[in-house]
Amino acid sequence: MAKEAGRLTLLHFFYFLLNAQIGGGILSLPYRVYTAAGHDGWISILLTGVACEVNILVIWALMRRYPDCNVYQIMPRLLGRRAGKVLMVLYAGYYLVFAGTYISVYTRTIRTWILPTTPRWVVIFLLVAIVYCIAREKTKTIARLFLLLSPLILTPVILDLFTLRYAHPLYLLPVGQTGWKELLKGGEETLTILYGYDMMFFLYARTRGSDKAKLYYALVGTAGVCFLYTYTFVMSAMFFSPLEMPLVPEPVLYMLKEITFKIVERTDLLFLSIWIIMAITSAVSYLYGSSLGGAELWRGHSRRKLMLPLAVVSFLIPLYLNDEWKLQAWNQVITRCSPFVTFFIPLALLAVSRFAKNNKGG
Repeated sequence: MAKEAGRLTLLHFFYFLLNAQIGGGILSLPYRVYTAAGHDGWISILLTGVACEVNILVIWALMRRYPDCNVYQIMPRLLGRRAGKVLMVLYAGYYLVFAGTYISVYTRTIRTWILPTTPRWVVIFLLVAIVYCIAREKTKTIARLFLLLSPLILTPVILDLFTLRYAHPLYLLPVGQTGWKELLKGGEETLTILYGYDMMFFLYARTRGSDKAKLYYALVGTAGVCFLYTYTFVMSAMFFSPLEMPLVPEPVLYMLKEITFKIVERTDLLFLSIWIIMAITSAVSYLYGSSLGGAELWRGHSRRKLMLPLAVVSFLIPLYLNDEWKLQAWNQVITRCSPFVTFFIPLALLAVSRFAKNNKGG
């Protein structure tokens, strides 16, 4: 009974996945996609969203075969103890690196727009401390916090509407002019920003509800995030001309900088102060996923005990990425490796599970 009470509801499951996917990437997404796919970048985002939905179906098909296990527990059952542990280390390290990379991006944005004279290590320390304090809590506590923060997702949707008076819809024409090569490149830029739905690996067994209900909430959540990013791209592409757009690395903030109200002079800073709260949830999710892997690898240690050394590593990663060149090179490596971890390995595990003797966790 106590175990059942500690499980997540479908609403918790939905908002956990939603918050894991929405991070600081929304600030630079329009620029990154536009430089790759031009004004047709919104097509790249939608195509990437479809690919992610297909990937969710693969993850769902795998997890429903083992309804009482997370992905770290499935790996040794399908691949054997040694190969399973190697894959567990790969996944735990992958999520840890992702958490550190997100913190690097947040640090750069905060120091550029809000705290330019604050020492870099201080900003990193404060972000890591917040992420650590949240990620070490119980899964249900984290999910409840994400549910509480979810209304903030509407912030960019509402504020961007005030930029419509400066919009030029003709900047989006002609539709379909960009070639498939450029669209795929734009999709590659979008892919890492849309990740987060892979938290299904850890939440599926902890959530009450039917398999179909879990699939529905995962698909709807990812579709919502995809449309949010598409909306942000379209608003940015209509605001900046084709000559200006490739020169603005964070178009969302520059758009909002043009908006003023009687009681708010710098809308961009107001938005950034709110959005950084939402952005932190992505780093929390990835550090949480890494800690679960550590707890499976070192059975004698609880997830909470392992959180501190993991937080230290996530502090050291941004310290190393101390200039723009390093961060861009690091992001390129992650962009290349992420599809292997998120797409191909789950598909391979699903294929192996079809031939496994102990289907359904038996």
